[in-house]
Amino acid sequence: MMHSLSHWISRDYFLGRPIDDILSYRTTKIVRVQDRLVGLADILIKTLVIAFVVAVLLIKYGGFLEKEPISGSVNFVLLGGFHGLNYTDLPYCAEFPCKFADVYTISQSNLHDRFILIATMIQERSQTRRCSETDDVCDHDSPFKAQDMSSYYAAGVEDFTLTIHHEAVAPTFWSEDRVDRYRGSSEQMKGKLVSYRDDGTGRMATLTLAEFNTGNAVRMSIKDVVAAANLDIDAPLPDETSPVRNTGVELDCYIRYSNTWSWFPPAPELRYEMEFVMAKKQLSWMSSAYQAVGFGDARMLVKRTGIRINFHQSGMIARFSIVELFKTLGAGVLLWLLSSWLMDQFITRYAPLSERYEAGKYEFTENIYNLRVCQNEMNDQITEPEGDVLERLRTDSLK
Repeated sequence: MMHSLSHWISRDYFLGRPIDDILSYRTTKIVRVQDRLVGLADILIKTLVIAFVVAVLLIKYGGFLEKEPISGSVNFVLLGGFHGLNYTDLPYCAEFPCKFADVYTISQSNLHDRFILIATMIQERSQTRRCSETDDVCDHDSPFKAQDMSSYYAAGVEDFTLTIHHEAVAPTFWSEDRVDRYRGSSEQMKGKLVSYRDDGTGRMATLTLAEFNTGNAVRMSIKDVVAAANLDIDAPLPDETSPVRNTGVELDCYIRYSNTWSWFPPAPELRYEMEFVMAKKQLSWMSSAYQAVGFGDARMLVKRTGIRINFHQSGMIARFSIVELFKTLGAGVLLWLLSSWLMDQFITRYAPLSERYEAGKYEFTENIYNLRVCQNEMNDQITEPEGDVLERLRTDSLK
């Protein structure tokens, strides 16, 4: 039988379904479990979740910040500073020959590899040619042979000054916003010199050794550099017998940048900290360098052994991000829901009187499967052909 359109669409029905049923509001049923122990445990767990999200995810790890690693550059130069020094007063010069040498003699640097070698001991070998330049064949490993050799300490090397200029920038942040809070140089940033060592109580801690103000590049004497690395160059390294002044040493200079140093990050400017650390593995060829001077009939082979400083820059620059904030809050919501689910599983499965908790939390319907089976059997009986029905009735009466 065909129904008219008004039968399907009316004031209270739409396509045969009540409009109030279609537009009904569905909400979660909340069951109040009146158990003080369970309620107290739930409050403590939820409080811990909130504290973890706020104190750890938001405050400690900056869950509302987007971060970008820095891109930096560093330049350095060694300046002389032994004016008026009498090297006969130096203890190490009483044990080994000393000579005055300028920065061109004692230093070797490579800006591409970002290291500088400051010689504490220099060896000079005079060599003459033993294979003529006109010879077609040379029967020796080297066309030169040593004539004499002299070694000496560079007097007053600790008084030389190392000048360090460095810069850092968060490339993406700065290119998008064009504000100086995402970049800075050693002349524009405040910084500090730190060292991880015994704080005087037997405990290891990161101590501040010096403060660097704005307006100038970093200037440190070699004596201060060695002291910052907690090193004595007149004492041997572990597993060595000769002092560092003879063997050389490799130091790593770490420059770390941050704009999260304030109570409410990101701060309006970058700051940095500098740390000198002795390299974990000391390689003798790293703290020594050979250089040949001259190539005619005679030459000088110079070997510099001393303090090699490798420069490393690192750091993360941050800015506020609503996306990162929602990610952190989303993680907090998941932890909240997980704690509720775990509490439900405990009280309905493992807690004493768990069957009471389960009866209060869950509402069980009739067995829908059995009702469906019965309904199908009734439908089969109704739709059974008339001849089959009569035959079944006759068979039942004979029984």
